Amino acid sequence: MFHSKKDVAKAVLRDAILTGRYGPGQFLRQNDIAADLGLSSTPVREAFSELQATGLLVHEAHRGFRVASLDAGRLRQIYAARRIIEVETARLAVQHAEDDALAELKNLLEDMKRHRASGQMDRMMLTNDTFHRTLFAQSGNPFLVDAIERLWNSFPRFLPWTVEGRQEASLAEHERIIKALAARDGDAIARAYETHMDNALKIFLDLAVKFADGAKV
Repeated sequence: MFHSKKDVAKAVLRDAILTGRYGPGQFLRQNDIAADLGLSSTPVREAFSELQATGLLVHEAHRGFRVASLDAGRLRQIYAARRIIEVETARLAVQHAEDDALAELKNLLEDMKRHRASGQMDRMMLTNDTFHRTLFAQSGNPFLVDAIERLWNSFPRFLPWTVEGRQEASLAEHERIIKALAARDGDAIARAYETHMDNALKIFLDLAVKFADGAKV
């Protein structure tokens, strides 16, 4: 598949924000990023504009673009939407999931554990995404999966993983999701997903307060 220079710049910037490499409130210098990527300023400027439209970047007059701050109200709204869509998509997956998908999810969880043990957060992040996409694909509804992807890309969702203990807790929550799927228990997987998201949101809200106070994470 062909990717334009703007698409490349957008993907790199989005991943850096989602994983917390560029932190909330951090200003981004267009020329520096263009030089790092080996691109001209035009595709980077276009990428900035598109990421602004998603809410990941904010433009300030006379200062330029910065990563959006952690706004508690916006985070609650995003997670309220995620709760509705992801929980019901997981319920559908329980109804339709095949044994091969269950085996694949177990393998992906083991991969996540290995990546964490070796300190490879980027690979753990990518495997986490594959885990959830694999599960949601079992719902048989690509429109729900697309809606989930859009929500994922609207905030720095891996930032809680920088908080001590969150990675271990997240892995345990993934275990419960698999257990519920294996039992073909729709209510159990709904509870597991709600807990997974509620725990992450709590950390996000704590981080929002810390960032507002000027603390470093």
